[in-house]
Amino acid sequence: NELCWQRTNFSFDLCCTLAPWNDNERLIPYLTEPWLLVVLASPRHRFHRPWLQIYQDPQDRVEGQQLRSVGSGFLWRGGYQLLRWFECNADLQGGDWSGKRYIEFGAGVGAAGLVAALNGARVTMVDADAGRGLLARNVQANLPVDLQSNVRICQLNWSLPVATSLQRLADCERLPV
Repeated sequence: NELCWQRTNFSFDLCCTLAPWNDNERLIPYLTEPWLLVVLASPRHRFHRPWLQIYQDPQDRVEGQQLRSVGSGFLWRGGYQLLRWFECNADLQGGDWSGKRYIEFGAGVGAAGLVAALNGARVTMVDADAGRGLLARNVQANLPVDLQSNVRICQLNWSLPVATSLQRLADCERLPV
């Protein structure tokens, strides 16, 4: 990210990584980067590596003040904060996460769902744009193969009647893992 190099004494690590010890989520140009590096807090976690590489969709970039599309292809601040909350709770007793169901509505890039899966939860990532493959790419890039089977990706059209959406979600939940 060239914005990170425009001031003196800045480096990629100081400016362009999302880490628990900095406030870079305020500074990073979310809407222009094809991927973000998210450093995980502590080696005490059973995560298979100390970072996530979250792919985004640069086609959803901001033009003026409005998004060209629904904007689900980004790691939004709320998704990042939920990811950190799940990460901080990774040291809970194994039974607190293992096999529990977690549904991430409006998953976008699936960051929070990835950390829930790394913690041992069975995750369903739901998004209106799930069909474009961004969620699947992030699951494949960030989860060990043995955990990928604990994640389902479900596309829902939020403009349909609630009963139709709930039936689609139920159908998605019944798919074999």
